[in-house]
Amino acid sequence: MSERSKVDDKGARVVASEIATVARGVVGELYRYIKPRVVPKITDWVSENINLSMNPYKPNYFNLELVPYLREPLERATEYVEYGGRVEIVLTGIEQLGKTIFFCSLVPYFALFYDESCLITYRSKEFAERMNSEKLLPIMRNISEFHGQLSRRENITKEFYQLQNSKVYFQGSDNIMGVSYPVCMSDEVDKWVTHEGKPHPRDEVKKRMRSFENSLDLAVCSPHKTKSSSRITQEFLKGSRGYYHLKCQNKGCNHYIASFDIGALDKGEVDSETGEIVAKNIRLICAECGYRHAENQKAKMIKEGCYIHQRSDRFARRKYSFQVGALASQFAALSWENILNEQQESGSTAPLEKQINFANSFKGLPFKRKKVTSEELKQLKNHCMSKPEKDDVIAIMMSLDTQRGHFKYITRAILKGGRSYLLDYGEFKDFMAAENYYKTKLFYQTIEEKKLQNGAKKKVINGISVCSAIWDEGGHISKIVQRRAAALPGVWIYKGFSLRGGKLYEISKSNQRRINGDKKYWNANLLHYLLIDENSESFGLPYNIKDDYLAEINASRPPNGNYEINFERWDFGERRHDYFDCEKMWYLLKHFMIERLTPEQWLRARGENDLSLMRKANTNKHRRRRAKRDLTDY
Repeated sequence: MSERSKVDDKGARVVASEIATVARGVVGELYRYIKPRVVPKITDWVSENINLSMNPYKPNYFNLELVPYLREPLERATEYVEYGGRVEIVLTGIEQLGKTIFFCSLVPYFALFYDESCLITYRSKEFAERMNSEKLLPIMRNISEFHGQLSRRENITKEFYQLQNSKVYFQGSDNIMGVSYPVCMSDEVDKWVTHEGKPHPRDEVKKRMRSFENSLDLAVCSPHKTKSSSRITQEFLKGSRGYYHLKCQNKGCNHYIASFDIGALDKGEVDSETGEIVAKNIRLICAECGYRHAENQKAKMIKEGCYIHQRSDRFARRKYSFQVGALASQFAALSWENILNEQQESGSTAPLEKQINFANSFKGLPFKRKKVTSEELKQLKNHCMSKPEKDDVIAIMMSLDTQRGHFKYITRAILKGGRSYLLDYGEFKDFMAAENYYKTKLFYQTIEEKKLQNGAKKKVINGISVCSAIWDEGGHISKIVQRRAAALPGVWIYKGFSLRGGKLYEISKSNQRRINGDKKYWNANLLHYLLIDENSESFGLPYNIKDDYLAEINASRPPNGNYEINFERWDFGERRHDYFDCEKMWYLLKHFMIERLTPEQWLRARGENDLSLMRKANTNKHRRRRAKRDLTDY
């Protein structure tokens, strides 16, 4: 064979080999798409493939035996690809229960078996970058199918991860992008950046799925602060309201104990010398059969537990919500001993921050404000009295507390003998309603017939009108309040300050219609009338007073439950106290009017209650002293 023939034969073999290689690749790709795809169950796949370790030589696979409360949420999340339609899932509860790992497990599962892209929204862009580098990226790189793809620098950016057939996009709640994805996941919703006057970022995220027939909306977060301020709690309540329960281990008992029911723990006998809780004496009591569980039974109780959904009727609309409390945790940090110790430090007399933290981080629930007890209501109702006669009334004044979009008010009468009586209280929806009330409201109305000169009779309505008012300035609409109050004779504006030099109040230099009051003193002044003054009629209330008013009046509490602490150090925490503020301002106005004006001046028509009269009264010390004496001796 010639040299030329040898070369041609060798070239042909090389070409044939390359063609065979390409053909095998094509056939392999075709087979990959033609062969039936076997999709494993999500719970099985997670346990075998989600490796939480950063060290490839020491794998640490996600163990659902430790967190059985994640089984149902994981299974529900796959319904949108198995059955189609829109699925909404909310997972809330204590911190460190595996919420972030929960959605970090779903991302690679959907990308690998369904080629689904997803959008993950964190509280901020910077937080997204840190969470991805610490949790999501290591998890996905530990999965062999994604390791090569996520080892290329061009496939990893701060905004997205580019996979072979899908994409994972990230954003912060402070900058919602106009991208559409079938799977949207929201992390730590209660910590998102919100802006007044704009929709909540969660509402913007929900819009990203409108164009998809099949979609998954998933939100995870521990509740923060109170029910009204917790977005995740509001969304939880719109779902199926599933609470994780532990199975009673007593034979024949089918009762379940809620994982947030810390009250089911009995500390048993404490140490006789130190008074400390002894771990081995703690028992978890079943309310149904009374069985006392030891802590070594906890793991089995949790494993055999389940979610009990209060609104299972919402399954039809695929609205699932799940809540987990500290009793469902098998971690040492949440042992029964630690839970009870924290409960003792977070009692009703503990600082508000402690109480909120216990509700959020141990019960996994939003903090619920303490209601007024029957004993406290009984004490306040000692101030109830019959409505005074018209002749006992010296004057009527009102006080308004400015809120966002409405005004709370009280109207109280000054009576003879230094007493007072609450005539009316309620809420105005706008400025116009408040102004009309002040201008036209009459108390103790009587109708008389007056004979005119032509012999005709005319009905005349008589009564006692409101002679003066004090109106909380309200920081958000202070300019509007100042302008509206300036147009009403006899109306003063209130602003709370911490005044120096023992001053109880002062007239503002920038606005002669504004009274700057020492807020701590006037808070303490009202507490004195409520709790100490032996003359209960100094703060008279009607017998039909409602509990909502009493609850706000009773909102102030001493720090650490120490009732011997000066009233000026008491605070409201997060308890609502609008009516308390109204009453506090009313007593300031009463003090101001008695000290600065004579009875003849401030009991006349409202139009005479201006600063010129006040200055005139201040020039006559004798008349000022007589004013104080007259109103005290009535």
